[in-house]
Amino acid sequence: MSDVEGSCVGMLVPGVVYGLVLVLHLVLPAQHVRGYVRDPATGQPLRYRLNGVLVLGAVLGLWAGACAQGWLP
Repeated sequence: MSDVEGSCVGMLVPGVVYGLVLVLHLVLPAQHVRGYVRDPATGQPLRYRLNGVLVLGAVLGLWAGACAQGWLP
């Protein structure tokens, strides 16, 4: 792979990682809680999805698996 191809791939990798994290956030189960911040239009508390620790564990597991396969250094 030439330097130009390598730099193009390197520029795309963060977008792929962010996309993977987004998909994991949407797919993995989450606890729904009501926050203390209120919607100005309705006065109702905003609802939040809490699954950050689960997403982090999945990303770290995928990273470890990619390293074990030799795909990453």
